[in-house]
Amino acid sequence: MCGGCNSTNYCDQVCQKTHWKHHKLECCNNYSTTKCVHKDQQECSMEEAMMKLRYEEIKAKYGEYHFDTLQCSMLLADCLVQRGRFKTAKLVLNECTRNCKSVINDSSDPINCILYDSLNFLAYVERELGNYSAAEKICKEQLDNSVVLFGENDPETLLVMSNLGYIYSEQSNFIAAENIYSKCFEMHKKVFGDNHGETLEVMNRLGLVMSIRGQKKAAGKLFLECFNKRKNVLGTDHPATLESMANLAMHYNLIGRVVKAEEMYKECFDRRTLVLGASHPDTVMTEAFLTTIQLRLTDSI
Repeated sequence: MCGGCNSTNYCDQVCQKTHWKHHKLECCNNYSTTKCVHKDQQECSMEEAMMKLRYEEIKAKYGEYHFDTLQCSMLLADCLVQRGRFKTAKLVLNECTRNCKSVINDSSDPINCILYDSLNFLAYVERELGNYSAAEKICKEQLDNSVVLFGENDPETLLVMSNLGYIYSEQSNFIAAENIYSKCFEMHKKVFGDNHGETLEVMNRLGLVMSIRGQKKAAGKLFLECFNKRKNVLGTDHPATLESMANLAMHYNLIGRVVKAEEMYKECFDRRTLVLGASHPDTVMTEAFLTTIQLRLTDSI
């Protein structure tokens, strides 16, 4: 039985290790505290305490290098991250990666999957802590590892590429970000199709980077296409569609189409107020942009 979720049975450890790549999402959903946002702090603290207890029980039973122990340490780190305890999660993930490396025999060892996941998670934690250089280093290594483990066109590889582009953007290395997003975008279209949510997310990020770099015409084309596709696939009121609407409004403002920008910002603000609420950060930000443009138009009269 899986030691992380206690809900999936296996015939032996080989079967369990081989299935981890597919089971990890289900396992995390079963016991992860990603649902923590719907609970109060006391409940979250209890879940963290329960996960720590489970981890210590499994480690005492099997040892710190056992597959179940390594798997459970990942879930503990997830629990800590959901409570905003990134520094503690980093310690757990560093220990997990060290232990994985200590017992891996070759590239076919299933524990490679846990090592791969823990390093991806560690890159995310480093990014959230503002340690972008460390996150970039991990992502670059992970990109090479992913190609070996899963192949160049595997969704796992594309995820790492997208994350690396995001880290470049956060460091204002927009040339590198554009290069990797451009490649990632083409690969996403090939693997997922033009209208897939992941493809459209990368298209949106590429548009933002191009806009920052002054490539307004190319960026505007991507923003408009992304908005239309998201509207057709997800609906006008989906948060992702509203994100594209706001980006398109921003683009119109940058190229001097202020009246069109005001129109789109007004619609985006109204829809975000209904969908997300008036106090949501995205709604507040849209209102600020809308107010600025309206004052600009008033001054020009």
